[in-house]
Amino acid sequence: MIDQIVKLVDDTVAPDDWKDNGGGVGEIHDLAGRLIIRQSFENHRQIIWLMEQLREARSRTSGPSQ
Repeated sequence: MIDQIVKLVDDTVAPDDWKDNGGGVGEIHDLAGRLIIRQSFENHRQIIWLMEQLREARSRTSGPSQ
């Protein structure tokens, strides 16, 4: 699942800024299930927003069953 999140962030938030895509700023790595992200301030804000959206979507799909 971490790999899917990394790909989503990489593809969604400033794709050209990531070093793996030829950019000069961003790096994202998994460290024991935690994401370590190096990115500009504005892109960090976008990543935070994206993570919040993922959490909301997950809580809607895994909410209490009737």
